[in-house]
Amino acid sequence: VKRTIETAYKHCHIEITNLLVTGLNDRKRDINRLIDYVSSIDKNIPLHFSRYYPNYHYDKPPTPEKRLEYAYVQAKEKMNYVYLGNILTDEGSDTNCPKCNNLLIERVSFQAMIIGLKDNKCKNCGEKIDIIT
Repeated sequence: VKRTIETAYKHCHIEITNLLVTGLNDRKRDINRLIDYVSSIDKNIPLHFSRYYPNYHYDKPPTPEKRLEYAYVQAKEKMNYVYLGNILTDEGSDTNCPKCNNLLIERVSFQAMIIGLKDNKCKNCGEKIDIIT
């Protein structure tokens, strides 16, 4: 998987989604290793943490919300674009400027609205934002 990420990164835009599964890969150590690995490639790679829910043959409890919040806070210390999925929360869905924190893209439910971007630059501070809109 790591080699695929590194190869793809050299040739195209990538985003990484990690399903945090209770008891499988949701330990703080696992989360921190992933963050360290992705940030060592590029702090601008969008990193998504998704909440697991039991289904089919796997019956572990859903990923605790606190664990996703932990992943979000830890990743935001090293990464510019961190998102949470499969969870209702005020954080982890919008895109903010990494320089001035201006709201760039607001996401509500399944809709995204470009708020603070113009010509791939932050409307507030002019920071170039490498994002596909």
